[in-house]
Amino acid sequence: MSSGSEANRSPGRRGTLWFGLLGLVGLWICALLVELPEMERDLGAGVLERLRSAGFHRLSVGVDGRDVTLTGAVAGPRAAASARQLAGAEPGVRVVLDATSEAPIGLPWLRAARSSDGLWILEGTLPDAASRDAVLALFGGAGGGDADALALDPESASAQWLPLMEALPDTLRALENVSFEAGAGTLSVAGVLRDGERYPELIGILRNKAEGHGMVFENRVAILPGQQSKPSEIQ
Repeated sequence: MSSGSEANRSPGRRGTLWFGLLGLVGLWICALLVELPEMERDLGAGVLERLRSAGFHRLSVGVDGRDVTLTGAVAGPRAAASARQLAGAEPGVRVVLDATSEAPIGLPWLRAARSSDGLWILEGTLPDAASRDAVLALFGGAGGGDADALALDPESASAQWLPLMEALPDTLRALENVSFEAGAGTLSVAGVLRDGERYPELIGILRNKAEGHGMVFENRVAILPGQQSKPSEIQ
């Protein structure tokens, strides 16, 4: 009799064990569902902090598990690649999906004026630290230039015209009270030239350099009185 009653009770025990296991699985799934959103929030916050610290203030971050999606507008492929690299460096990120779009042309701008002691005073917005270092090396090598006056905005600033800057310091050496502004598709140069005969050549060089980089040249260069070039040569 006892063996029969044990046999009769065993299905009930097995059922109890299965219900117990199912309960544990249910609890595990519930815990996972509670933990997952929190993990995603932490991951998204970490990626966003990295982007903000690098100047990406208008990008948004979506997280699905450990996969991160970037949305928003950037200046171009270079800025998008930088954002992807930053997001991928966050611990826990598995994949970075790029859903950013290229913003309308919004070039950085750089305004510079040469002081009487030959130092350049710089102001502007550049796409990244590498661009800022390059500009400071070109115009601040003699002690001029202030890194704090050059803001970084990788979302709306492109490095498109930066190669043009390499030729400007030497080209503008002949001008006094010289200043220029580059950006928004325009290179504007102001200053005074003592040698009127050099005027057509200098203006031609500046115009060719600007147009070669897809920019419009705005001429605000004056010739010292008494040193005028021929009217037909002044543009």
